[in-house]
Amino acid sequence: MSVPPIPTPEESDSVLAELLSAHADALIAGRPFATPLRGDAAPLLELANSLSEALVPVDPDTAFFTRLKAELLAVPLPTTPTLSTRWRSLPARTRFVARVGGLTITAGLALFAGIRALDALRSGRREASAAKPSLLTSTS
Repeated sequence: MSVPPIPTPEESDSVLAELLSAHADALIAGRPFATPLRGDAAPLLELANSLSEALVPVDPDTAFFTRLKAELLAVPLPTTPTLSTRWRSLPARTRFVARVGGLTITAGLALFAGIRALDALRSGRREASAAKPSLLTSTS
């Protein structure tokens, strides 16, 4: 006689999830659940059966729909704050430090661009002066 292997917790959780899903599907379809109730899920499944038998579906009143729609349309949807709103909500010290940092980066880039422009001008002058014939050289 062979003994079935003991299921791991993951296997028993997946079996329980499948059992609960099948039971819920049967309740929604209005048909009886065919699997015998056993184990830890039995009280839960019995409670679900009792609730399904006791509760009767009810059509909502049209006044309820009208009121719900009015309430939902009256409440403004949350919007994401704009960049300027987020900037104004920062503490003054943080805004000051950000401004100083931005100015520092801007000054550094301007300095870098100025140095590159001066280097380009100097190298252009050197090339131009090297290409000109000198007036001091004699032609014989």
